[in-house]
Amino acid sequence: MTRFLEYGRVKDTAQFFGIQEIQDNLRFLKLSQRAKRRWQRLIEVYGNTN
Repeated sequence: MTRFLEYGRVKDTAQFFGIQEIQDNLRFLKLSQRAKRRWQRLIEVYGNTN
């Protein structure tokens, strides 16, 4: 998962991992600050499906 989040495109990553799964694991993964901020922002925008 770390490699996908760090180097992969969002479209490709979404084929293998759901937003909830990424959100649950984000704090445990060793990611660069840039990648972590990017995924935190995507979770904010797309995480709430209300």
